[in-house]
Amino acid sequence: MKLITLLFLLVSFVHSNAQSDSLLLKRKYEAGAIYFSGRGYIKNETSYRLKYLRYEFKESKEGQLMYEMARSDKRKFVSFYATSLVAIIVGPIVSRQNNQLAAGLYFGGMISLGASINFSISSINKMYKAVWLRNRDVLLRKN
Repeated sequence: MKLITLLFLLVSFVHSNAQSDSLLLKRKYEAGAIYFSGRGYIKNETSYRLKYLRYEFKESKEGQLMYEMARSDKRKFVSFYATSLVAIIVGPIVSRQNNQLAAGLYFGGMISLGASINFSISSINKMYKAVWLRNRDVLLRKN
């Protein structure tokens, strides 16, 4: 009988410690993790604009590196997209004087548009990975 009581107390103790660790991890996650919401992000039940996201990566070197790569891809997307729009808009205007130039601008604009879409997708994927890495590092940090 004493053995069963001792075993029951041991199991209860282990179970209560596991629950307290789980509660601690849940509190740490709710206070420190960030996630996207619309055109911003949420941290500790407070909504922030996306432009403030760069300040969240102080605790994660890997996350910060991935964030910088995402920002680089975003800049490339904007430049390719702007180039494609200019080429596609200028093409019909030039077509009155030179059909070959107009066709070249049109097809060049389409190629540039395709490249911009590729950089946009890459930027989004890297941004999600950066936030995931940052959340991982915040949760695993010893405090």
